[in-house]
Amino acid sequence: MVSRHLIVKFYLWFLLALTLTVIAVAGTFTLLSDEEFGHHSGAGAISRAKPVRDLVQGMLDAGFSPHAITRLLAPLLEELSASMTLLSEEGEPLEISRPEGLPPERFFLPTTAEVKGVLRDGPRVWQDWRHRVEVALPLRLPRGERGVFLGTMHFGFRRHQGPPYRILGGLGAVLALGWLLCWPLAAYLARPLKRLAAAADSLGEGRLDTRINLKRKDEIGRLADRFNAMAGNLQNLMAGHKQLLADVSHELRSPLARLRVALELARREGGSGAAPYLDQMEHQTEALDDLIGELLAHSRLEVMPYDLRLEPLLPGALAGEALAALEPEARSRGISFSLEDRAGVEEFLGDRQLLRRALTNGLSNALAYAPEGSTVRLELSRETGTLAFRIADEGPGVPPEMLEKIFQPFFRADSARSRATGGVGLGLAIVRRSMEAHGGGAQAEAGARGRGFVLTLWLPGRAPEGEEPARG
Repeated sequence: MVSRHLIVKFYLWFLLALTLTVIAVAGTFTLLSDEEFGHHSGAGAISRAKPVRDLVQGMLDAGFSPHAITRLLAPLLEELSASMTLLSEEGEPLEISRPEGLPPERFFLPTTAEVKGVLRDGPRVWQDWRHRVEVALPLRLPRGERGVFLGTMHFGFRRHQGPPYRILGGLGAVLALGWLLCWPLAAYLARPLKRLAAAADSLGEGRLDTRINLKRKDEIGRLADRFNAMAGNLQNLMAGHKQLLADVSHELRSPLARLRVALELARREGGSGAAPYLDQMEHQTEALDDLIGELLAHSRLEVMPYDLRLEPLLPGALAGEALAALEPEARSRGISFSLEDRAGVEEFLGDRQLLRRALTNGLSNALAYAPEGSTVRLELSRETGTLAFRIADEGPGVPPEMLEKIFQPFFRADSARSRATGGVGLGLAIVRRSMEAHGGGAQAEAGARGRGFVLTLWLPGRAPEGEEPARG
């Protein structure tokens, strides 16, 4: 839809620019037509009138009277819708021949000053595109008197023959053709942008091998080349990132394994006085191992798309595995688990290790803040195709403004960040990314009556109310 809107915008802008250009050109021609066209066409009008004037001059020299001349030329003048007038030096008409029925406002005579100007300066043309074109030429009258030959072309209802209307018609045709051509031009510019947007979406969804092939040498083609270069660099960067994770995992886990062996040997050979120190070292070693595991798990999930190992799973069995892993810790703190399975026995496809880690992290978060003697509830439900795991505790809860922030890496509502009240702030980030890798999501909300904390994990279908499925 965005691309289609862009095409429409291009199309409308092209139409607006073309229409304004045509209007400006038409207005310019209309304003200048009387002067410019008259200047160029005046010479043509004089050249057409001179043969008639010469004919009249010859007939006058031969002794024909002005009345006889107009009578002889009347059929020709009638056919041309023209009139002929012979004027004295004072501007008095000696003879007038004009079409019958011509309205008075369609017929004009020059003033005495204008007649004298013709006799002094030579031929002159008057043009009024609504009615007529007049050509005045010097003439020798009988007995050596000077006079003026006035030939007038009357347009009547043939106004469309005037040059401005031809010009306006041509510009209108150009405008209509431009309207037809603007849409392909707009599409030519906008469709490559649509392909670029689709490629960017694909790259954003984790398909790092996405490329776009545009065989163009313009700015859009160069943009496509830059996009391909960026995608290639990103693909190489992610490949290097994955290799770095593998190297870090090996380099960090190997010393920890050797340290555990050394601790065990020290425990066997050391006296009872060293046992508390060795226990503390072992505890810190386990904490460091857990931290490294969380960091590596989160980093792997950030490099999307995550390589899921899908297999058929039962919701209840998966929840049971996560609860069993945390049962000893819960029992040691006097906290009990409650499992309510309303999801049924219908299997779903998922990555067992990833989903079990997500459930374990969610339950560990609840255990970290649940008071002694309380109950952590895990409810399973299936609604309109959505499988949901709902974890609720009776702890202090989270302020409403932090319910979304707790899914950010290393963010904790407890600013002390002590391990007594939770980890380093990666657990819930891993929970959400694990669910998003399956096309689902995670959300948090306050418990009933403002107490406790509720974490809902869901898998594809329909998201819980108030949230839409997120893309991994």
